Order: sequence, then structure tokens, then C-alpha cells
Amino acid sequence: TMIAWYISLCRYCAASPRLRLGAVVSVLVVATLEMIIVSQGLLFPLVPSVKLRTVPDVMFGFTNDEIQHLFYEEWGIAERQTYTMNCWVDLLVYMEAYTICLGTLIYYISDRRHAWDPEKMCLCALPTIVFDAVETSIMQYVCRTRRSMIVSAQLVQVASYANQLKWSTGGTVVQLILYARVAPSQSKAVITPAKKRD
Repeated sequence: TMIAWYISLCRYCAASPRLRLGAVVSVLVVATLEMIIVSQGLLFPLVPSVKLRTVPDVMFGFTNDEIQHLFYEEWGIAERQTYTMNCWVDLLVYMEAYTICLGTLIYYISDRRHAWDPEKMCLCALPTIVFDAVETSIMQYVCRTRRSMIVSAQLVQVASYANQLKWSTGGTVVQLILYARVAPSQSKAVITPAKKRD
């Protein structure tokens, strides 16, 4: 299954220092690529009135009025096309990269420093990609297709919930990794069979 494949990949990456570093670097590279795509599309021109926080992906919740104003009043056709292209990069590359990165790090720390089950712990990163995919897919659809305000409001509300859950679960995983990294190491319990009585 996909989950078994994901666990195997995290285990494989966690076993190699180079692959662990590669997982982190890949996230940074793809994030930089997204920023280049966005900046080339003039979503963030060098003027004080346009801020990074106006992009739905980096907000923590949003309303339909905010999204409609952003997509169809602040942005033009070129900006919307750039955003939808950036959504494809997000869906097909970036989400997978950061999920493998988080899973690899938490697998490594759980396996080496704590008496935690690394295969279960690396699964903590999966809800984030699910919520992120829901949010990004809806935002891409709303940006490309302007439906009735009622339909858009319902979709945007779902996307807003997914957005907040994305940041909440992702932040929890990062905090868990940091806690596991600085907390005192725990030796794993070794279970030995009981001796039979004579």
C-alpha cells in the first residue's frame, strides 16, 4: 500500500546521513522554486501594499470575501495563471517533499533517541499533506473558475478549515521533532522471556 511504501521510504532515508540531509535540502529547493515562480508572476511586486500574507497558502484561515477580493480585484489574469501553476508545483512536488522530510526526521529521532515506534511516529506527517491538498485543490479551482458566490463561499469555507488544520498538524509535527531532539534520550525497553519455574 501507499502507507507501507511511505514508511519504507522514511526508514530508508533515515538510515543514511546523506539522504536525511537530501530530504531537508529538497524541501528548501522546491520552496525556493515556488517563490521564484510567484515572484516572476509579479504576485509580490516591490511595493508596500502587497504582502506575502495575502497568498491563501500562508494565511491561517480566510473568508470568501477575502478570497474573492484577492483573486478578482487585486489580481489580474496573469497573477491568477501564475497562482494556478504554482498550485501544481505545490500539489505534485512540494507536498510530497516536505511530507517525506518530516517523516524521515521523526523516524530517525524516534528510532535513535526514544522508546517510540518510529513507523507509527512517521505517520504523524500524513494528515498535513491531506489537508494541504484539499486546501490547494479548492483554491486552484476557485481561482480558475468563478462560480456563484454561494458555491464559492461553501468551497472556500472548506478550504479555510483545511488550511487551519494543515498549519495545526504541521506545527504539531515540527514541535514534536524539536521536543524529541532536545529531550533526554530514552533507552528502548528490552523484553526478555520469563524463565520457567522448576
